[in-house]
Amino acid sequence: MLSHPQKFWLWRQFHGTIFQHGLRTALGYMIFTAIVTQVLGMIDDPDDPSDAVSNSLLAFNQVWKIMLPLTTFIMTFFLNQAYSMWRQVYNLSRSVQGRTNDFGFLAATSAVRDAE
Repeated sequence: MLSHPQKFWLWRQFHGTIFQHGLRTALGYMIFTAIVTQVLGMIDDPDDPSDAVSNSLLAFNQVWKIMLPLTTFIMTFFLNQAYSMWRQVYNLSRSVQGRTNDFGFLAATSAVRDAE
């Protein structure tokens, strides 16, 4: 049976996967973000325009708005280039496989047969 829907079997399949290796890092970042959010909520005064935390976050927000389209473009461009190269390599390898198969057919048709 290929699929085992029991949860104990499924949790045993968890070991050695990318999820197992990235779980600690992801949880660590989530906890760190929650702590920073709570601390900023206690420190920040949204009514005070001269608050250093608010000014820093506003500056970060402006940089984020400027960098987001550029980052999206770069990621999309390089992903497209990587996919195009993968398709070229895939097509070339299938072509080589086809020529190898043709060679095998030629060798099989030209082979001398036994009397049996």
